Amino acid sequence: MGKKIILGILIVFLVIFAISCSSVDDLLNREGPGEDPGEEPEQPLEGDEEAPDVRMRLTTFYYPDAEGNFVVPFAKEIPWVEGIARSTLEHMIDGEKSRSFLQGTGLKPPFPTGTEIKGITIKDGLARVDFSKEFLEYPVEEERIVVTCLLYALTEFTTVDRVELQVEGEKMSHLPGGTVIGEVMNRDRGINLEVTEGLNDLRRVNRLVLYFNTRLGEDQLHYFVPVTRIIPETENLARATMDELLKGPRQGVPLYSAIPDGTELVDMAVKEEMATVNLSGELLGYRGGLESAEHLTAQLVLSLTELPHVRQVQIYVEGRAETLEQAISLNHPHQRPVNINVARNTAF
Repeated sequence: MGKKIILGILIVFLVIFAISCSSVDDLLNREGPGEDPGEEPEQPLEGDEEAPDVRMRLTTFYYPDAEGNFVVPFAKEIPWVEGIARSTLEHMIDGEKSRSFLQGTGLKPPFPTGTEIKGITIKDGLARVDFSKEFLEYPVEEERIVVTCLLYALTEFTTVDRVELQVEGEKMSHLPGGTVIGEVMNRDRGINLEVTEGLNDLRRVNRLVLYFNTRLGEDQLHYFVPVTRIIPETENLARATMDELLKGPRQGVPLYSAIPDGTELVDMAVKEEMATVNLSGELLGYRGGLESAEHLTAQLVLSLTELPHVRQVQIYVEGRAETLEQAISLNHPHQRPVNINVARNTAF
């Protein structure tokens, strides 16, 4: 009888031991933290061997507004591919894909329907792009816009600072509308170019990049628009930037400034890559609440950080570090945002 009891206890012990070992094995072999072992794995997409792991890249494009008045930077996510520069340009060719990509934005593709990218290489900072002959079928009056969109889209990549344009394998030195592009182009050509009225001596000038605002599309989406303004040569580029920014956009162009009329520059200084700007009290007379406060602050920061020796901007009003709408404190430096005009819905 005693032997049977001992044998029974031994069997129970072995069963418990086996269950324990199984539990430990399950724990050690579980894949990664946070997984629910009771959840079924995702099924492959129909027709695919397995679900693709698509990586996305926030990419900055350059498109004209629907009326062709100016060029707008526009950031949106696209699938990351090995030839990302080619993919970027393909999203700028007029067609069903690009129109869908831009739906509701108030922007349009700059390159004509049927354009093909026959080749693109990037080496030592130079991007060589070879288009099919359809590339030249744009309206002549939009020629500068087309060139600007191409140049700025490619030079958004850190590996590119110059662009060479070819059509059907032939280098282009000038375009059908008479635009001279030379052998290579860089951003010295400017974007949304303006020449100060009365400027006669174009040998002694400076180029400033200023940011203004616009609203486009049925939903009146807001965009920051860079403008290259050519002014008479000056030694103090920071002060000149502020002076021109306070003048506002050129008349006749659908751009506006969020900085209130009458705002004056009291004084400013640049030291150790910090621009300190002291503006008159009219600055606080802006209208539009928090959004307007953000836009006028961004105008100042974007414009001043276009200067190579400025990385941060400190804003004062009549010598005091004031606050705009309580949420935007002016008592700390502002840095340039990595991207502007980011699409609300970044999925393509």
